Amino acid sequence: MKCVVLIVVALAGVHSAPLTDEVTTAAYNIFNAVYKSRVGDGPAPTLPCILGNCGVKIAECLADSSCRGGMLCTKDCAGTNQTCIFQCTSDFENEVYDNMIKCFFTDHDCMKMPEGQTFHTYGSCKSTEQTPLMTEYLGKPLTKDKTKTLLTRNGKDQGYWLVARGLSHAYDCFDCQNLYFNAGGPSQPVATNTSDLAYTAIYKIHKSDGTFRWNTAEYLAEFDMFPEPGRMHLHAPDYGGLVHDEDWRVLAVDERTEDDPQWVALYYCGGAPGVKESYEGSCVMTPNGLMPSDPVEAKKIDAAYAKAGITLACIPNNTAAACKDHPTPPAALQAVAAPAVEPCCQNKCTTAGEEKYWSIASGIFGGEHCGECCMEPSKYNLYHFFEKNLTKADGTVTPCTDFGYTKYDSTTTHGFGPVKMTLDLYNKP
Repeated sequence: MKCVVLIVVALAGVHSAPLTDEVTTAAYNIFNAVYKSRVGDGPAPTLPCILGNCGVKIAECLADSSCRGGMLCTKDCAGTNQTCIFQCTSDFENEVYDNMIKCFFTDHDCMKMPEGQTFHTYGSCKSTEQTPLMTEYLGKPLTKDKTKTLLTRNGKDQGYWLVARGLSHAYDCFDCQNLYFNAGGPSQPVATNTSDLAYTAIYKIHKSDGTFRWNTAEYLAEFDMFPEPGRMHLHAPDYGGLVHDEDWRVLAVDERTEDDPQWVALYYCGGAPGVKESYEGSCVMTPNGLMPSDPVEAKKIDAAYAKAGITLACIPNNTAAACKDHPTPPAALQAVAAPAVEPCCQNKCTTAGEEKYWSIASGIFGGEHCGECCMEPSKYNLYHFFEKNLTKADGTVTPCTDFGYTKYDSTTTHGFGPVKMTLDLYNKP
């Protein structure tokens, strides 16, 4: 989804920092050779913006062998050869490269539309009439809470799915594309609110030398932007240096066993505003990465996409060999389960042998919470491994109130299996 912009890193990468007049002239010469033909027809980067704001990031890229290799590679892609550009990214992208892209197009709006044209993040989206959303589940009106339960598989296997079939070869059919939907909370890297879901995608990127790497995307999935219960807004604040906003729609779900779906049919669309690129895609998620063998279920999936005028065109490689040593998201180890009905740990701990502990955690959007729990001191080292701010409450049974977090938020459970902890969360008023 960011491949269209990657050629730009070659524009300023022909000499080393600092940015001298010679470097600027050379950058403009490359721009004229590679991008000038696109000016007026589509989005194009502005060199004064890039050179004026991101000289340090360019210098860091030049000093890094992989990032520098990416610049030299993309320089030979003739601007519009997206296959070439994508392969260069696959081969050389790293944190230094992403930080430079972030400087160009997220921190500074250096990609501009032609005069008189406006970019729309959701410009590639089909209408909701074109993609009929699921409105009922097991004969009852679908609710947002039920959609969350289905996507998270009711907490089973950390909300784990594999993409079994997709629409876009560019976005949907990476080999062994694992998707995780978990409830949000303070311990999640992006989805810090308990009313949201945390979405993580981990997939295999093949390099031209025959090796591969695993790429990860972290999104917030929230349900307040759209009125339909089967529709959600996904937001990635930093996916390869770019902000992404997407509209995801549930078209159909397996209804054979309540709250235990074996497939979900999805449509999504959106864009990366920083590079003025919009897109759309679709995918069928299953727990094992295979399409349903039941012909009745297969027909339901085909019917859902036929109504939307969508033909799924690609099949990922989900074999054991392709998925060998697949990493799991760190956030899954701290997945937040559904809120408990009543607070668990107010005032003095009531279970013999347990003592009061507290932790203050801050999400990237500033959603800071204070948490209180009751636990046996002998288990401190185990839980401190997952929560570095965990601290014993000395001389008080209301540590969060003492720190000014007096507004009760919710009671949640962090972790899964034998390593889990229920705690009360508090906010500042």
